Amino acid sequence: MYQDSAVVGDDDITVSKEYRSSRSAYLDIPAHPPKTDEDLILSCIEQRAARFQGHIPRENLENLQVVRYFLPLLLPVSFKKI
Repeated sequence: MYQDSAVVGDDDITVSKEYRSSRSAYLDIPAHPPKTDEDLILSCIEQRAARFQGHIPRENLENLQVVRYFLPLLLPVSFKKI
């Protein structure tokens, strides 16, 4: 389902995977009317996205995309209580 994504920086240059990588997947368009719980959830998200963008027609929306980001283990991380 997930495929490697190209990660591009502010300068339109591909970012090295040693700094950050991601994988993405496009979700299927839900059936209308929804037939499963998954269709109902995706339909709800699409409706909210359409309202957020000014009530655009559903057929103008692209398929929903989910992205998983991974940070390399080499980055120094410190957790301090404030």
